Amino acid sequence: MTPSPTHICIGMARSGTTWLFEALSGSNALFLPPAKEVRYWFGAPTQAFKQAHIATLDQTRSLSDADRAWLDAWAAIDTETVTPEAYQVLMGQRGKPALDISPSYAAMHEYRIPELRAALPEGSKVFVLLRNPYDRLCSEVKLHAFRQGKFRGPATDWMIAEFIEFGWRVRIRDYNRIMREWRKVFGEDFRAFYHDDIEADPVAFLKDVLGFLGLDPTGDAAFDPAKLQERVNTDRTTTIYPSLTASQHEIIARATLPEIEAFAAISPDHAARWQRALEIACPEVNTPPRPVREDTRPRYQRLLRLTENLGEDDEFSKLQDLEGYRPSSLLQWAATPVRALIAHMKSPAPLFEKDALRVVDGHVLDTRSGFSFRSDLVELAGDTPHFVPAHRFDEIWRREKANIDMLAYKFWHFSVSRPGVYVIKAEAGVDADALQALAELLAARHPEHRLLHVAQGAPAGIGAVEGNVIHARIPAFANDADTIDRAAWRTVLHAVADVDDVAALIETMFV
Repeated sequence: MTPSPTHICIGMARSGTTWLFEALSGSNALFLPPAKEVRYWFGAPTQAFKQAHIATLDQTRSLSDADRAWLDAWAAIDTETVTPEAYQVLMGQRGKPALDISPSYAAMHEYRIPELRAALPEGSKVFVLLRNPYDRLCSEVKLHAFRQGKFRGPATDWMIAEFIEFGWRVRIRDYNRIMREWRKVFGEDFRAFYHDDIEADPVAFLKDVLGFLGLDPTGDAAFDPAKLQERVNTDRTTTIYPSLTASQHEIIARATLPEIEAFAAISPDHAARWQRALEIACPEVNTPPRPVREDTRPRYQRLLRLTENLGEDDEFSKLQDLEGYRPSSLLQWAATPVRALIAHMKSPAPLFEKDALRVVDGHVLDTRSGFSFRSDLVELAGDTPHFVPAHRFDEIWRREKANIDMLAYKFWHFSVSRPGVYVIKAEAGVDADALQALAELLAARHPEHRLLHVAQGAPAGIGAVEGNVIHARIPAFANDADTIDRAAWRTVLHAVADVDDVAALIETMFV
């Protein structure tokens, strides 16, 4: 029996591939694997990534027995030695045309493309989604650098410039190369589609894709235009990752303008439209470039972007601020007793519920969690802090509650998705049992987490490294930002940066 075609979408990343996957997943005429990115031929995921991804799918989706069987086969498949037979077994399980959406394939070396062509059943086609390079790279920096990297806050300009000029990232965004190499091998069986058309008419776009794949565009898929439009440009509404600054937008614009101009050789209309949109978004691109100021302490700045304050007070957050690093994190300006923090991490519960709030020492105490927050809900009457009047309370509370909910999600999300250096510094010290419990909770969330425990003592520096705990000391704790011993903290952090495990994290900020 002749096998059904296996069609391939080679990307581009941040150009609508997830939107396409979600839009077509319900089609009876086309099989899309439960794992969106198969990545068999190039850029294969690690076994650990596969297992983590399968666990996430298991928690967030209703998987059928057939889906679980496919995921088991995907997890077990050998990607060190790729074969047409293994790929056809993986993609041909449902006995109907399949679609492999794997943006990593866009970076595939030219000599591998004919090998892939020879492995595909007759009738298989390949296509690419192309988006304005400026918009696409802004999205990639915002979501891929901050989501897949190890950042916990905004990057500097030079870090953004370094990220976008990293070798394979320059290669993978070369639209002209992609079009030339893939069209040479696949001819009329290769086509480019454009993100602009998704935004203009998502239903028409899907029908065009299905028609190219030889499938009936008026078949069983009932496309809901409203739902399809909701999924377009979801990166614009993402709030847990830092926004790009004007200077960073300019860096990206200058990197992508030559790419847009070069694409005029492929599609003059798209290139002209993209260039006009870029110049409107970033008029500075037509002015002489300003030099990107490099930080004189790149390792130190990278380390700061791996750190997160756990309390019990905000001295470390004030230090971050003084060093020009202003992350947005749940406990940045909160007072979090260690035992309360441990209890919350063991059993997370909603924070800042209205009926649990009390004014204590000028802050708002959440009596259920034991955390104290800075809050606009508190005002002074004479020397006595108290809640604002009732007519103002609800509006302020709703705003702050929404922010704390977002930060609580971000704290959890980052704690399970990316390694970091969590800093605990307490005036009275942290007893050994609590420190061990906290270290174990962090390790359970991510094996590469490190806990930096800072106690009072001289001279400044680090002492023992026990498991995932780095013990450090500074001569004196501060009462306010003006009395922070920045030199002592820098001594500690430079020493932390030299710890082998931490040094490895610093060197792989974007991985």
